Amino acid sequence: PYTYYQWGVYYRKDLFEQNGIAVPTTWDEFKAACATLKKNDIAPIAIGTKNLWPSAGWFDYLNLRVNGLDFHMQLMKGEVPYTDQRVKDVFAKWRELVDPGYYIDNHTSYSWQDAQPFLYQGKAAMYLIGNFIVPNFPEELKDKMGFFQFPVINPDVAMYEDAPTDLLAIPANAK
Repeated sequence: PYTYYQWGVYYRKDLFEQNGIAVPTTWDEFKAACATLKKNDIAPIAIGTKNLWPSAGWFDYLNLRVNGLDFHMQLMKGEVPYTDQRVKDVFAKWRELVDPGYYIDNHTSYSWQDAQPFLYQGKAAMYLIGNFIVPNFPEELKDKMGFFQFPVINPDVAMYEDAPTDLLAIPANAK
């Protein structure tokens, strides 16, 4: 391994302030923030799913917050099928954001980079992504950007974070 990084929700502090939104710590607060933003013609969530891995980050966080780390690890190891009711519960939570239209329109046509301008232009207010996005913040927005932990969904489940690790693999017999 040569690096790791955390994921979380980057957000426009100015848009939250203008719309009277406090940083959400619970799922209900998060959904309420989304509803307020949408009502004020701001897409609550920027995402680019042209490549599927950004949506995998959403799945990871939802699963970690609904079912916890042990189940998440069992699922990732293939010890539990994706047809398990607990996975269906994760998708039901996700539907609470999809059905009201809280993601930017046409996100399947954008890469994660292509979706950034929605946040920077104030057309979207939040982006669940890794901290590799930080160097891309326009200079004039750096003071307007904030970060918060993915909210609690089930208070009985401990808070775990997504922190991918990049590594370099060299086969044992490599020259």
